[in-house]
Amino acid sequence: MSTIRTVARLTRFFVILGLVVTGTPAAAGWVQTYVTGGTPGGEVIFRVTLDPTLAGSAMVSVAVADPTRRLDGIDFLPGSKSLVSVGAQFPMAGGGAIAQFDVSPGAAIPVLPDFVAATGAGTKPSTVLNFGGYVYYIENQFGFGGGMHRIMRTPVGGPAGTTEVVFAPGAGIVNLEGLEIHGGLLYFFGADPAMAGTRALYSVGLDGAGLSVGAATKLKGGLTGSPDGADEVDRDPLTGYIFGTNMVTGEVIYWDPGTMMSGTLVPEAAILAHAGDDIGRFKTAKLDGIRSTGDGYLVLTGLDGVILSIDILGALAGLDVGDVKILFDGKGFSAAPGLSFDDLTPLFVVPLPGSLPLLAMGLTALAFAARRRSRSR
Repeated sequence: MSTIRTVARLTRFFVILGLVVTGTPAAAGWVQTYVTGGTPGGEVIFRVTLDPTLAGSAMVSVAVADPTRRLDGIDFLPGSKSLVSVGAQFPMAGGGAIAQFDVSPGAAIPVLPDFVAATGAGTKPSTVLNFGGYVYYIENQFGFGGGMHRIMRTPVGGPAGTTEVVFAPGAGIVNLEGLEIHGGLLYFFGADPAMAGTRALYSVGLDGAGLSVGAATKLKGGLTGSPDGADEVDRDPLTGYIFGTNMVTGEVIYWDPGTMMSGTLVPEAAILAHAGDDIGRFKTAKLDGIRSTGDGYLVLTGLDGVILSIDILGALAGLDVGDVKILFDGKGFSAAPGLSFDDLTPLFVVPLPGSLPLLAMGLTALAFAARRRSRSR
């Protein structure tokens, strides 16, 4: 009986230890994403595992290096999590393209053939978005190469020549960036012609075929920075809000399609007032990518080598330092200096790192105890 009692105590120990090491499962839990960015050695795609509720939780590794492209936007290809599409904003030569990378389990993550051929030196794809069997992309982020400022799309696996124009805004709305589609509307950032040197969040209606109808509507204007201020957008299903980043100020803005009202989740004034804590890190982070976890958190990536999370409901109720977590800081992390993070894929759930071996040990001990108990009867 003493052996059984000892094993039972060990079982409880390992189960409790698993919860202590990993943290009790929170609302968001452990998720994984792929992030475009760079190291001192060149452009890469990072594999990142994180818990948005735990500061310092992000585990970063290089999934694939690609010296031939300047990697920018990233998303999963339609109908699959095994392939990632990447906008090649600054290719080594010629026009841009959309590249594919195999990230299926066990794959060596090779670079696969581009599925959007270069259409001239002016084509520099940036943001990419998987929607409705197509990959939508910004054709020419900041006018590099003198190309058109417009939004394009192409079906994956479609025949040559099927790339088409979704929206060509004109009227001074240039330097496009960020894509999100919801409720029959296409959201994006662009220059604000009403105020020089600023940007705005826009929407344009889509028809049943997924192409634009009508002119763009300015939803929130006067955002700091042009051409490279407001950058990426994503919709949070919990609140229904469209959130966006600003590389210059560090602000995070939102638009509520339901009430047609806008606001600032992380205002620049609050960032400046918190220069000595985690909120202050927004100012130097050069925030670019943004994705919702779907259950109350935003994960943001910055060109300054930082990954942050925000508790959305907490911040909406009144931002304080507890609403923000620095998940990874490449500039301050001595083992990984000089890292840069650009955009990220949607987040998907993964097992709690480190907990499964501990829980497996506990379950094995429990089975052993039960077997000994049956034999002693």
